[in-house]
Amino acid sequence: MAHVAKLDRNQNADGTHTVLNVYTVNDSCTETELSARSGEIYKKTSYNTRSGIYFTPNTNTIDPDQSKAFRGNFASKGMVYDSVKDKFYHPAPHADWTLNETEWQFYAPTPHPETFDENGFPDKYEYTDSGWVKIT
Repeated sequence: MAHVAKLDRNQNADGTHTVLNVYTVNDSCTETELSARSGEIYKKTSYNTRSGIYFTPNTNTIDPDQSKAFRGNFASKGMVYDSVKDKFYHPAPHADWTLNETEWQFYAPTPHPETFDENGFPDKYEYTDSGWVKIT
Protein backbone atom coordinates (compact mmCIF):
# COMPACT_ATOMS: atom_id res chain seq x y z
CA MET A 1 0.00 0.00 0.00
CA ALA A 2 1.05 3.55 -0.71
CA HIS A 3 0.08 6.80 1.00
CA VAL A 4 -0.81 10.15 -0.55
CA ALA A 5 -1.48 13.51 1.05
CA LYS A 6 -4.32 15.64 -0.28
CA LEU A 7 -3.28 19.31 -0.30
CA ASP A 8 -5.31 22.49 -0.29
CA ARG A 9 -5.47 24.07 -3.73
CA ASN A 10 -4.34 27.50 -2.58
CA GLN A 11 -0.58 27.80 -2.65
CA ASN A 12 0.77 30.36 -0.18
CA ALA A 13 3.22 33.06 -1.30
CA ASP A 14 6.11 30.98 0.08
CA GLY A 15 5.20 27.97 -2.07
CA THR A 16 3.53 25.96 0.70
CA HIS A 17 0.24 24.13 0.95
CA THR A 18 -1.61 22.69 3.95
CA VAL A 19 -2.18 18.92 4.14
CA LEU A 20 -5.93 18.31 4.29
CA ASN A 21 -5.82 14.53 4.74
CA VAL A 22 -3.73 11.41 4.07
CA TYR A 23 -5.09 8.37 2.22
CA THR A 24 -3.93 4.82 1.69
CA VAL A 25 -4.03 3.89 -2.00
CA ASN A 26 -3.02 1.02 -4.23
CA ASP A 27 0.72 0.93 -4.95
CA SER A 28 0.03 1.36 -8.66
CA CYS A 29 -1.70 4.74 -8.16
CA THR A 30 0.52 7.72 -8.85
CA GLU A 31 0.08 11.22 -7.45
CA THR A 32 -0.08 12.58 -11.00
CA GLU A 33 -2.83 10.14 -11.97
CA LEU A 34 -4.86 10.86 -8.81
CA SER A 35 -4.51 14.62 -9.26
CA ALA A 36 -5.49 14.51 -12.95
CA ARG A 37 -8.49 12.27 -12.30
CA SER A 38 -9.86 14.25 -9.33
CA GLY A 39 -8.76 17.83 -9.99
CA GLU A 40 -7.26 17.86 -6.48
CA ILE A 41 -3.57 18.05 -5.51
CA TYR A 42 -2.03 14.83 -4.19
CA LYS A 43 1.56 14.15 -3.16
CA LYS A 44 3.01 10.77 -2.25
CA THR A 45 4.30 10.44 1.30
CA SER A 46 6.48 7.77 2.91
CA TYR A 47 5.15 6.07 6.02
CA ASN A 48 8.72 5.07 6.88
CA THR A 49 10.33 8.53 6.72
CA ARG A 50 10.59 10.63 9.88
CA SER A 51 12.82 13.65 10.53
CA GLY A 52 14.53 13.13 7.18
CA ILE A 53 15.49 9.52 8.03
CA TYR A 54 14.17 6.36 6.39
CA PHE A 55 13.37 3.51 8.79
CA THR A 56 13.19 -0.15 7.79
CA PRO A 57 9.46 -0.97 7.39
CA ASN A 58 7.72 -2.31 10.51
CA THR A 59 10.72 -1.52 12.71
CA ASN A 60 12.21 1.43 14.54
CA THR A 61 15.59 0.73 12.93
CA ILE A 62 17.35 3.25 10.71
CA ASP A 63 17.58 1.64 7.29
CA PRO A 64 21.06 1.38 5.76
CA ASP A 65 19.62 2.60 2.43
CA GLN A 66 18.88 6.27 3.11
CA SER A 67 18.20 6.91 -0.57
CA LYS A 68 14.64 5.80 0.30
CA ALA A 69 14.10 8.80 2.62
CA PHE A 70 11.26 10.67 0.94
CA ARG A 71 9.92 14.19 1.42
CA GLY A 72 11.23 14.75 4.95
CA ASN A 73 8.38 13.30 7.01
CA PHE A 74 5.29 11.16 6.69
CA ALA A 75 2.49 13.66 6.11
CA SER A 76 -0.46 14.14 8.43
CA LYS A 77 -3.43 16.48 8.48
CA GLY A 78 -2.41 20.09 9.22
CA MET A 79 1.21 19.67 8.16
CA VAL A 80 2.90 21.87 5.57
CA TYR A 81 3.91 20.70 2.10
CA ASP A 82 6.66 22.92 0.70
CA SER A 83 6.46 22.69 -3.09
CA VAL A 84 9.81 24.48 -3.51
CA LYS A 85 11.71 22.08 -1.23
CA ASP A 86 9.40 19.09 -1.95
CA LYS A 87 9.11 18.28 1.80
CA PHE A 88 6.46 17.74 4.46
CA TYR A 89 6.90 19.25 7.93
CA HIS A 90 4.83 20.59 10.82
CA PRO A 91 4.13 24.33 10.88
CA ALA A 92 6.40 26.49 13.03
CA PRO A 93 5.07 26.49 16.60
CA HIS A 94 6.38 30.04 17.08
CA ALA A 95 7.56 32.71 14.64
CA ASP A 96 11.12 32.73 16.00
CA TRP A 97 11.71 28.98 15.63
CA THR A 98 14.04 27.81 12.83
CA LEU A 99 13.45 24.97 10.39
CA ASN A 100 16.28 22.42 10.37
CA GLU A 101 16.38 21.41 6.69
CA THR A 102 18.14 18.12 7.42
CA GLU A 103 15.64 16.85 9.99
CA TRP A 104 12.64 18.87 8.71
CA GLN A 105 11.73 19.87 12.27
CA PHE A 106 11.50 23.30 13.90
CA TYR A 107 13.74 24.22 16.83
CA ALA A 108 13.55 27.03 19.38
CA PRO A 109 16.21 29.75 19.25
CA THR A 110 17.46 28.59 22.65
CA PRO A 111 17.63 24.98 23.83
CA HIS A 112 14.99 23.59 26.18
CA PRO A 113 16.28 24.05 29.76
CA GLU A 114 17.21 20.87 31.59
CA THR A 115 16.62 21.55 35.26
CA PHE A 116 15.28 19.30 37.99
CA ASP A 117 13.08 19.74 41.03
CA GLU A 118 14.07 18.89 44.60
CA ASN A 119 13.04 15.24 44.02
CA GLY A 120 15.18 14.86 40.90
CA PHE A 121 12.30 15.02 38.43
CA PRO A 122 12.68 17.20 35.30
CA ASP A 123 11.09 20.63 35.56
CA LYS A 124 8.38 21.34 33.00
CA TYR A 125 8.67 24.27 30.62
CA GLU A 126 6.59 25.81 27.87
CA TYR A 127 7.76 28.11 25.13
CA THR A 128 6.24 31.60 24.99
CA ASP A 129 7.00 34.74 23.00
CA SER A 130 9.55 35.63 25.66
CA GLY A 131 11.28 32.22 25.62
CA TRP A 132 11.13 29.15 27.87
CA VAL A 133 9.00 29.61 30.99
CA LYS A 134 9.00 27.14 33.85
CA ILE A 135 5.53 25.73 34.59
CA THR A 136 4.85 25.78 38.31
